[in-house]
Amino acid sequence: MKIIITESQHELIRRYGKLKEMVENGIDTLNQEADLCDYTFSEFLSEVCWQVSDNMDEFNLDPQIVGTIDKVHRWVRNYFGLFIREEFDRIIEDHNCNEGFDDADDDDLSSLMFGVDNIQESTKDVSLINAIKRRYNDIIYEMERYLHNEIDCNDWEENEFIEWILENITDEMMFNYGIDNWEWSDLNDELSNILKDNINSFYKSWTTKNC
Repeated sequence: MKIIITESQHELIRRYGKLKEMVENGIDTLNQEADLCDYTFSEFLSEVCWQVSDNMDEFNLDPQIVGTIDKVHRWVRNYFGLFIREEFDRIIEDHNCNEGFDDADDDDLSSLMFGVDNIQESTKDVSLINAIKRRYNDIIYEMERYLHNEIDCNDWEENEFIEWILENITDEMMFNYGIDNWEWSDLNDELSNILKDNINSFYKSWTTKNC
């Protein structure tokens, strides 16, 4: 299984931390200012998108450029949709609302696992696969961070670099992201199945251009 990092994802990863902060701020704002019992999830998701895009200057993005607002909304929906869904459910429960759903809810949810549909269940432990799917965006973020921080013309052979990146991502997922109910080696093997080819492609491309 290959995971291809697109130019749009590179652009997102550079802004991931700030985007997450603004999604959380948008949810807090809506929770304080709106009667959320009147909202469906799709309406809530749309409002969070607008809360974020109304502050695009914090991303150094120009809202006057055609397509920029739509791009930010896609980032929010594709990469934070599950988190927003969980927060919406929590808020509805806290407010003792009888939640309303509309037909758009299923469509919204269908895109929230963007990029993980092709992760193969190559292990019998389906629960580990599901844990990895839930952390897909975090895995991609950590992979990109380590790739660019660790790459060097002089320090690494190809296989050593791949193993080192996978070890670091495994440590991050197990010790900082809560995927800790499995053996380290099992998690590392599954991440290798998913990420190895992509790390290899990055190494070859970067060293060809820079070394």
